[in-house]
Amino acid sequence: MVLRVATFNVENLMARFDFSGYRNKRNRDRTIAMLDVRDEKHYRQLEQARVVAHADDTRQMTALAIADANADIICLQEVENIQALEAFEYGYLHKMTV
Repeated sequence: MVLRVATFNVENLMARFDFSGYRNKRNRDRTIAMLDVRDEKHYRQLEQARVVAHADDTRQMTALAIADANADIICLQEVENIQALEAFEYGYLHKMTV
């Protein structure tokens, strides 16, 4: 019997936002820098939307790579907690393997 085992670093599978770019323009994402930011609240909304979109793309690529590995057992690294893992499994990985 052949058993395929894999390990994959999901690179901080968690939800965190860094809003430091409003006060420090060197930390501001290039995409946000192109927009007319009116105030800090507006900046936070734009930054959160950008981070969510980027994280979604990253999670989709991670799910595709895990599905492509076709492993019987997979060990994931850098998962913050079980809730983050369950959200990833049902929100991304399950869709890639069905």
